[in-house]
Amino acid sequence: MSKSGSNDFHGDAYWFGRYNALGARDFFNHEVNSAGQVVAKDFYVRNTLGASAGGPLVRNKTFWFANYDVERFITTLTDTSTVPVPAFKTGVFTYQGVPADLTTRENYLGLPLDPTL
Repeated sequence: MSKSGSNDFHGDAYWFGRYNALGARDFFNHEVNSAGQVVAKDFYVRNTLGASAGGPLVRNKTFWFANYDVERFITTLTDTSTVPVPAFKTGVFTYQGVPADLTTRENYLGLPLDPTL
């Protein structure tokens, strides 16, 4: 969805800033050094800014709209990712579940329940 056209020029600008000095400590990075002192919070800076503008090209017929968005993100925070297995990358999504007792919902190997049961 985009902004509807009009015969007036319109525009706006925005900025969002977040800094580690204004945020709480990350629960998973609560470290203590060898002297028993709490290590400083991780460095974190995020700036999102942008602007948009729009207006008529031909009165009551043709309109234009443009938007520009920038995100600057600097951090030393711990980040984890899940990497898909090679079968997923080739489009093979076979199910590898194991049979389980559906009355107790117990799964002996810790794998997802087989949906065909």
